[in-house]
Amino acid sequence: MNFIGTIFLSFLLISVAIVIISFFIGGWSGMGIGLMGLSIFIGTIIGIVLTSLLQLFKTT
Repeated sequence: MNFIGTIFLSFLLISVAIVIISFFIGGWSGMGIGLMGLSIFIGTIIGIVLTSLLQLFKTT
């Protein structure tokens, strides 16, 4: 489980970095890069929630 948590944390940090970088790029390119970072962030959050729920049901 620790390995999966490390992967989720790395994806969260990468997505936040992409969103911050997109502010410096600006324009349509920056908006596209920001949207990619946001979708990675949302996907990672969904993955964390699903993994936590599966672990919860697995232990009970």
